[in-house]
Amino acid sequence: MDKATEVLALSLEKVGKVEPFRINNSDPSHQLDKVILSVKSDSINLELEAKGGCNPDRVESNISIKGWYISSVLLGLGSYNDSYWSQKVYQGEDISKTSFEGKTQLKVAGSLLDGTPHQLKLLERFKDLLLQKAKSEKARLNYLQKDQVFQYQLPFRLEVICTEFDQNKTTKRIKTLSRSSKVLIKELSVPVRYQADPNLKIRKTKPLALQGSETGAIFPKSSFLKLEKVEILSGPRNLRGACPMSADFKLQIIGEGSGYIQLTARRNRTVLYKGKVMKMGAEPVEVNLSLPVKRPLDANDYEQFLQKVEFEVLAKPESQKNSQLFPLRKRLDPYLWQASCIEVIKVAPQSSK
Repeated sequence: MDKATEVLALSLEKVGKVEPFRINNSDPSHQLDKVILSVKSDSINLELEAKGGCNPDRVESNISIKGWYISSVLLGLGSYNDSYWSQKVYQGEDISKTSFEGKTQLKVAGSLLDGTPHQLKLLERFKDLLLQKAKSEKARLNYLQKDQVFQYQLPFRLEVICTEFDQNKTTKRIKTLSRSSKVLIKELSVPVRYQADPNLKIRKTKPLALQGSETGAIFPKSSFLKLEKVEILSGPRNLRGACPMSADFKLQIIGEGSGYIQLTARRNRTVLYKGKVMKMGAEPVEVNLSLPVKRPLDANDYEQFLQKVEFEVLAKPESQKNSQLFPLRKRLDPYLWQASCIEVIKVAPQSSK
C-alpha cells in the first residue's frame, strides 16, 4: 500500500478560552526603578480539538485482509522529529478504527520547554514590549500600572500513528506489520497577562551613583583562562524519525580571561564530535552541532532506545596558543534521551492567532 497515503490529513484547533501565563512585579517597594518582573504562573490550561486518521482502504484476497488502523494519537509540544512532551489521547488495537476526532484538555507547564529551542522567554518578550511602547519614565509608569496582555506562540505537536495489519480470514489471527506516523506542528497563540501594579510610583530622590575604579586582573590576560560554565542550551528529548537520524544540540561556553577552547562529544569510548579550536574571550561562545543516533541491533521499528552523550570542553590560555596540549578541561554529566525509528510524514507547519 502506498506509504504516502497510509496516514490521512491532520488538523488541530483551539477550543474556547485559554487560561493565560501570568507575570507581575514582585518588588515590595513598588518603585519604578526597582521593578522585578517575575513569572507568577508558568502554566496554562487550554482545550484542543484534534482530527486525523489512517487510509481506510483494504486489500482482500482469498486468504487474508490487509490494511491500516489507527493505533495511537499523541498530543503535546515539540518539533517534527522531537517530542518535548506528549499526552496519549488514544491507544487501541481495533483494526476497524481508521479515524480519530476528539477534544482534549491540556495543562501545559512552561518548564516542559526548558532545554529546547522553544524555551519559554515570557519576561524577555514583555521587556521588549515595554521598551517599544513606553520609552519615557512616565510612560513606563502608566504602562505598568495597568493590566497588559500579549500573545505568545507555542509549538503544539499532533502525531497519529498507523499500524499495518494482515488478518487471516479463517483463524481471524491478526499479524501487525510496519508502523508509520504523520506529524502536524501548529504554532498556536496563547495569552500572557501582566498583572497591574496600581501602587507603582516614581522615586522622588534617586540614589547617588557610586564613584570609584575597578581593580585590575591579578593575572595578565594573556596568561589566564578559566572555564566558568558549560551549559547545554537545547538538546533532544524523544526523537522519532527514519533511521539513520541525527540529534541537534546547542551549547554555551562561558569563560574568564583569554585563550582557546575545543568542544568534544563521546559515547562511551567512541568520539562522536571533535570541534574546531575556537577563540575564547569575554563573550560567551555558542556551538551548534548534530550527532549521529545509534540504533541497537535488536531494536524494532518504533521501539524506544536510550541514547547517551558526554560533552567535554578542552581549553588553554592565550600564552599557550602554539601548544598542542589543553591543560584545562570541563566535563558535563552524561546527557540522556530517548529515540525510536519510524517513518515520519511531515505536514506543512501552520500558524493560528
